[in-house]
Amino acid sequence: MALLPAVVAPNWQTLAQTPVKPVIIAYVFPRNELIVPSEIAADKLTHINYAFADVKDGRIVEGFARDTENFKLLANLRRQHPHLRILISVGGWPDFIAQTEMDKIQTLVDFVNLMTYDFRTSDPIAGHHANLYLHPADAKKRSVDSAVREFIAAGVPPAKIVVGVPFYGRAWAGIEGEGTGPYQPGSRPTARIETNYGPLSATLIDRGGFVRMWDSQAQAPYLWNKEPALSSRTTIRNPCA
Repeated sequence: MALLPAVVAPNWQTLAQTPVKPVIIAYVFPRNELIVPSEIAADKLTHINYAFADVKDGRIVEGFARDTENFKLLANLRRQHPHLRILISVGGWPDFIAQTEMDKIQTLVDFVNLMTYDFRTSDPIAGHHANLYLHPADAKKRSVDSAVREFIAAGVPPAKIVVGVPFYGRAWAGIEGEGTGPYQPGSRPTARIETNYGPLSATLIDRGGFVRMWDSQAQAPYLWNKEPALSSRTTIRNPCA
């Protein structure tokens, strides 16, 4: 199991005595479509994560054409369910922290969710998309650890940081070179490869030529198939042992 960084050492005895209310967050990403409020189980949720806002000229702005209409629909949904909290996802691009006063924002929010995944998607270089630590060959220099440290340095208390963990992987084919995939040239597979964790774990791990590998430097698992016709690499985040 790939463990997340222990940013804070909690007092477990105190936590055990403190009632904890569950936080259930739904991710809503309608792009340029209108959301359908009746399809959202608002009575079962505590938060809605609406994606995505954008950053232009140092200001957070709407990211899609129908955001204004969707915000009104969400506001009405919240009136019907006063317990519901609406969150806005804002992309964490390289200049995001430089353009955002996180030390001031953190005083207004209960927590800050970090999208510590999708570090690589369809890049021409295969690589982990949710690695815990930096890999020396990663030109992008992205990791969960570095993202957390950047937000702490920007003024966000560690206790308010929530690390995002994906339950899916990314795949590359045609890996070039003699290694087993990490940070080598590759391309998008032409054949469909199921990268959602459930079916992936049932059909690919140590099956059909795929071998589960462990990157000790990045602290991340991945699958490797050495057969040229199937040569692919899927980087996954283990959500369970």
